[in-house]
Amino acid sequence: MMSLILSFQDAIELYYRECVLTILQRPDVRRLLKEEPNLAGFHHAFSLVLSRAFLLDIFHGLAMTPVADA
Repeated sequence: MMSLILSFQDAIELYYRECVLTILQRPDVRRLLKEEPNLAGFHHAFSLVLSRAFLLDIFHGLAMTPVADA
């Protein structure tokens, strides 16, 4: 029987494949990229946001505010 619960790592990779790559492969976005997108780069960016973003308020939601995470 296959497990229906994904690990956190698997969920991140699924999101990258199904959402992020879909956007990054559009021609209008692709021409703006300086590097080829890859999962390792996404992991790095995701970890930065995850470790520094916080809930500001109900209106703004999750955000990264310069110096506020210090």
